[in-house]
Amino acid sequence: MVKEDAIWDVNTGQSAKLEVLFQDEVRLDINVSLVYIKSGEEEIKQYVDEVAKPELDVCVENKKDVIAEAADDGVDVINKAAENSERILNSYVEEVGKPEITSYAETTVKPELQSFADGLEEAFDNNAAEKTAAVNALAEQAEASASSAASSSSAAQTAASAAAENAAAASSSADTAEIWAVGSIEEQPAGSAKYWAEKISPENLLPVGMILAWPGTKAPSGWLNCDGSVVSRTTYADLFSVIGTTFGAGDGSTTFKLPDYRGDFLRGYLSGTSSAIGTRQAEGLPNISGRLDFGKQVGGMSSSSGAFSHKNISQDWAGTSTGTVNVIDYVNFDASRSSGLYGDSSHVTPRNNAVSWCIKY
Repeated sequence: MVKEDAIWDVNTGQSAKLEVLFQDEVRLDINVSLVYIKSGEEEIKQYVDEVAKPELDVCVENKKDVIAEAADDGVDVINKAAENSERILNSYVEEVGKPEITSYAETTVKPELQSFADGLEEAFDNNAAEKTAAVNALAEQAEASASSAASSSSAAQTAASAAAENAAAASSSADTAEIWAVGSIEEQPAGSAKYWAEKISPENLLPVGMILAWPGTKAPSGWLNCDGSVVSRTTYADLFSVIGTTFGAGDGSTTFKLPDYRGDFLRGYLSGTSSAIGTRQAEGLPNISGRLDFGKQVGGMSSSSGAFSHKNISQDWAGTSTGTVNVIDYVNFDASRSSGLYGDSSHVTPRNNAVSWCIKY
């Protein structure tokens, strides 16, 4: 009875072993080089089962028939020499059957199986090359995407940096705009409209220390009443730098005195006189005087002086008379008798309206 078995194995030696048992005494091992991939395992099994094994089976069956015929022919020999039959059969198998089967396997089955395996390996190599190219292409695409992402990230960082700079510039511009719009005169850029609007305002056009007639009892903003008040040298430092202690030193260290123009007319300073800036001059009026002298006689004035003058004229009188004659002894002079302008005040006062004198600080 012939027993046949096909065993598939993939091991570290990268080979497949085809094992054929013949009459339990004959073992034929055929090692065939295979691709070192599991994906070809089923195809190689199928090839062994459908091609290699059937061909080997036919060869074995043929040899079985030959051996069977030889056994039949050797019956007489066996009967005559029973003790030699096993040796003769074994000798035939070893010397004829096994070498022929082995030769068939080596020259026919093994080359075909090797060719089939090589074809699978080549197909795998080609497929692997395509797969490798595809993988490499994907890798290149991934690298390009990574590079693009890096570029986009760099661009985003640049844009973020630019946005931050623009935000800072906008903030600075906003601060500048606010200063231009509502900042103090010290904060205003010299070119801003607000700067010049404030710079050329009446308040800034008038110098510190200027005197102004104000139609009210309370001085306007930026001004003080000229009422002789004592004020702080620190609070009104600019004014103090202008008038100093001209109108009074205050406490001598922390304060100074404002001019007192209440009830006064202001006069222009005359260089070279004894009247310095800030000195008050009392009221005064040159005296109007005159004298008329009359003799105790009829007609004629003996003399005149001052505001008076006289003229004598001649007048002829005739006849004689007796009695009392009235004569002028003296003449009093009162200017108010000619106009109410005179004698209306104890000092000379022109027509006027009251205002408050103020000083710029």
